[in-house]
Amino acid sequence: MTKAVLAFVAIALSLSFGVPVQVVSSAFKTTDRQARRDVRIPTNNATRKMHTAMPSSKASLTADLSDSDEFFQRNLNAGPERDNSKRIEELLSRMTLEEKVGQMTQLTVGMIAAGSDQNMRVDPAKLEKAIGKYGVGSILNVADQALTLERWHEVIGQIQGAAKKTRLGIPVIYGIDSIHGANYVQGATLFPQEIGMAATWNPELMRQAAEITAVETRAAGIPWSFSPVLDLGKQQLWPRFWETFGEDPYLAQVMGVAFVRGLEGSDVGAQD
Repeated sequence: MTKAVLAFVAIALSLSFGVPVQVVSSAFKTTDRQARRDVRIPTNNATRKMHTAMPSSKASLTADLSDSDEFFQRNLNAGPERDNSKRIEELLSRMTLEEKVGQMTQLTVGMIAAGSDQNMRVDPAKLEKAIGKYGVGSILNVADQALTLERWHEVIGQIQGAAKKTRLGIPVIYGIDSIHGANYVQGATLFPQEIGMAATWNPELMRQAAEITAVETRAAGIPWSFSPVLDLGKQQLWPRFWETFGEDPYLAQVMGVAFVRGLEGSDVGAQD
């Protein structure tokens, strides 16, 4: 049990410091490791050809992407590795059991807020209870409606301000469902769902869409997105089927790497 607690806390701290996570579950969808799943299936040339679907006038999207393996290999590397293990181990050695449990806990924003829709505000008493008393390590999503950048800055600023007052000052990890653009940020660019992007057979288009999504999500002060989904969509009646790239493992692999690389850029640890 103790080892399990330490492992989960290490994951939380790794995300706080912007380093790639070594161990993930299916809930953590934006880590580079998950996008690198080794899917090896027999394919013929027709399956491996991923032709662009955009008009030839769109020069930036019509580069020669006929070799999807080349795109896949070129976009696997997340940039320079950063070793934060000593910093994490030092923090773990100082943490109490209660603080470790708190870091493993994630709440919806409604648990620290009052009001709804555009009237949603952080409740200082609820925030103090969640962060100050219980040391909650992560908060997610939004209360019903997309917020403006100004409102997001207000919400995230209050949350991180509370985190700074805790004994160890570990930042709260805020996550959101930016699944087809920064859909919880007012004025953001929206794109087709993953199942629609898969139908383009165009990983470069997927990468650029994810890059825009990342910029507009980070503009709100949010560093973590619960996307892409890399499970295979084999049954159309499944909930949130549209968040998958469909049933083909190879297509999901290539498009998944394109999505992750767009989100993370060439250096996942970079401040920008």
